[in-house]
Amino acid sequence: NATGILINPGHTSNLTIAANITVTDDYTATDTKNVGDAVLDGPFATGTGRYGIHSMGATPFIGNVGVTSASTIKVEGNNSYGIAFDNKVQGNFSYDGTITMEGDNNAGIALKDGVTGSTYISGVINTHGNNSSAVQLGGDFGGSVEIDGSFTTTGYATITSVTAAQLKAILTTPE
Repeated sequence: NATGILINPGHTSNLTIAANITVTDDYTATDTKNVGDAVLDGPFATGTGRYGIHSMGATPFIGNVGVTSASTIKVEGNNSYGIAFDNKVQGNFSYDGTITMEGDNNAGIALKDGVTGSTYISGVINTHGNNSSAVQLGGDFGGSVEIDGSFTTTGYATITSVTAAQLKAILTTPE
């Protein structure tokens, strides 16, 4: 388990992020079964429970949250989050950065107990892993919710075009 920014329960203040947050490991998926077919074998990531930003507990976060376009968050691991608020945000939530997630059962942004003010989610979110999502919203939202960005989620082992030789290798010896 690893966390870039941990917010303990009962936090009362605005939070503005204009920085890079990286929570990764040294694992790289490789092509080991049918070498040259461009299909990565094995898991997308190792390790679990990693967070770029994590606000924990049941006590609400009181204040506005702003993640600017200058922010990048990269997280590698399974059952992990780019931004996770387990508690309600009593204020506004605004996101306009870039999140990259690698691993299964992940979410780029998870607002699990809602937001009392306005919610704006923009920017770029890319998740690569089985059962992963760009955005998860739970609980009640008291203000407007605007989702306006570029979000990509895939569980495929390869997301780039393969050559004719690679396609032939995939079709003749499927993994």
